[in-house]
Amino acid sequence: MKKCCFSLCIGIALFFVACEPTVKQAPQTTVYENKGIDTTNLPTDDKVLDRIMGIAEVQESNRQIDSLSEHKKGVALMIVERPADGVPYFSVKVGYDGDTRFETYYLFYVDAKTLEVKVEDIVSGEVLSLDEWRKRQP
Repeated sequence: MKKCCFSLCIGIALFFVACEPTVKQAPQTTVYENKGIDTTNLPTDDKVLDRIMGIAEVQESNRQIDSLSEHKKGVALMIVERPADGVPYFSVKVGYDGDTRFETYYLFYVDAKTLEVKVEDIVSGEVLSLDEWRKRQP
């Protein structure tokens, strides 16, 4: 009987502990130290993404995804890094945003001052100008 009563007390105590509301914490923010990058005159995200959408290879990927998805989806653009902490460019992934994962087709770097676009070659890992990258494409 004592064993049963003890187990019941432990069960009730665990029940109340488990039902205790969790304390919501404020989301953590990372503060970047600005090392010589003037962030007040940066182009808008839309301007950067428009620049990337103007690239012929991105437009072709968009047409392919649109066709394969029966005109329900298009190419996805994701800014993964903005100019800060000594990085003078926007880093933009381009690919297909599927139900379970993001499939990256291209990784572009857009200069924050000039909007010059460079692309990372997926084979060599080199960052190349668009012209040089196009020359290397099969």
